[in-house]
Amino acid sequence: MKRKVRNLALFAIASFAAIMLRSTWDLYAIARLPQPHPGPSSSDPVAARLEARVRRLSEKIGRRNYEHPRELEAAAEYIRAEFHDAGFVVEDQDYSVRPLGRSQEFSMRNLIVTIPADAPNAPVLVIGAHYDSAPNTPGADDNATAVAGLIELAQRLRGIRSGIEMRFVAFSTEEPPFFGSGEMGRAHSARLLKTEARRVLGMVSLEMLGFYSDAKGSQRYPFLYRSSIPIGGTSSPRSRTSARKNFS
Repeated sequence: MKRKVRNLALFAIASFAAIMLRSTWDLYAIARLPQPHPGPSSSDPVAARLEARVRRLSEKIGRRNYEHPRELEAAAEYIRAEFHDAGFVVEDQDYSVRPLGRSQEFSMRNLIVTIPADAPNAPVLVIGAHYDSAPNTPGADDNATAVAGLIELAQRLRGIRSGIEMRFVAFSTEEPPFFGSGEMGRAHSARLLKTEARRVLGMVSLEMLGFYSDAKGSQRYPFLYRSSIPIGGTSSPRSRTSARKNFS
């Protein structure tokens, strides 16, 4: 009996070691994949605007979260200026948060711009992206790329009138230690909509838009995850069907 238990234990250890070795090799192979093109030519004005916004948030401002309040405020003021230059009046949604284990409260804000509907009491479509960065990161892809896209999308749709109110929101407090809690910026935004008794059609969350490819084999993962994650940039059939239903 003892020998059987020992053999089972040895088999489990060997299997675990094999899995870890294979995963390590896969990660090494991923690291050696060709890097994406550094970016489109600045002769494209849209690409130039997107790149300038990403660089401003991630390089000039850098880390921006409750531990770096000055930088977080600088990011908010930059986003406000970009919305203003696009022709919008920016609404602040101010709120306070208290991280777990801290006695100090921190003042935060969501930035909101709206494209009104052509009729009163229209449903609201929320389009949002968070502008805070994860701890110890400059937050270039996560999530300056999405903030750049949010501003560009609002700018391009500004003159459109439809039966839907489009509300563009730059959220704060998305990253840890607030992620998954009621202190997330989007949770405060949802509570505001509830207070206003607005009917919400849906929410489009822009996240990490820095690189996309639908070519087969353009992304690779450790083999334990390959059955659940696509090897190209396309979403699942269910997601595509839902997108077509809501936006066609």
